[in-house]
Amino acid sequence: MKHPLVDVHGVLLTQNVSRFQEASCSRHRGRDHLPLIHSTGHQCRALAATMQINASTSNLMATSTPYYPKDAFSINSGASHHLTGNVQLFDQGSLVNFNDTLKVGNAYDMNIVARGSISHRRNLTLPDVRYVPGLGVNVVSVALLDAMDYDVLFSMHGCLVKERLGGEVVGKATLLDGLYMVDYLRIPLDRSCLPDYETVEAALRLW
Repeated sequence: MKHPLVDVHGVLLTQNVSRFQEASCSRHRGRDHLPLIHSTGHQCRALAATMQINASTSNLMATSTPYYPKDAFSINSGASHHLTGNVQLFDQGSLVNFNDTLKVGNAYDMNIVARGSISHRRNLTLPDVRYVPGLGVNVVSVALLDAMDYDVLFSMHGCLVKERLGGEVVGKATLLDGLYMVDYLRIPLDRSCLPDYETVEAALRLW
């Protein structure tokens, strides 16, 4: 039975399947040889093209997982603030003293000593980040993004951060080992939290 084969130039070929398989598996005793060493040039080119495609696909699969540096941020639905323990990430001159306490699970409290902005990184612009010395993770707070009028849309592969009103996508994260690792996030530094309902209601009562 004849089967079509296509060479690297797109030329349709026909080749006897049994002869093709026999040639593909041919070896000389005592010394290995490359497959199809006795076949035609068209067959060799077709096989070489297939091998290159398979190799390229294999490499793509092996390197498809994004690489994240140690100081990368993750989007966290349990954090009440944007947090980092790395003072070197802040924009120069942006840090101001800020005294507060961060409760780490049910174990212990950590001190928040300052807050500032991050904008010099290629993939991240983020205002109102709290500095917590000794904290080993960098976190973007879903709650704070919500208060800044952004929606975080989660999926099985990651999440998107979108403007609530205009729908513009301003951030993307990839789910990796249970963490939503930030690929990019760009929140304007002058973006402030919207007042919550209780604050507005209290102001109206005073008025």
